[in-house]
Amino acid sequence: MWSGVSASIDNAGRTGNQQELRLASELLGDIAERERVAMEFLLAI
Repeated sequence: MWSGVSASIDNAGRTGNQQELRLASELLGDIAERERVAMEFLLAI
């Protein structure tokens, strides 16, 4: 997932394509949600 974020940011920088930044933002949101769920699980055990 992190490599996808990196690739999207790189592509946005090279091409100026704003859609790549939107994709990176979506991926970061997904990563954050997964981390939140994992931390809640760890707190519960």
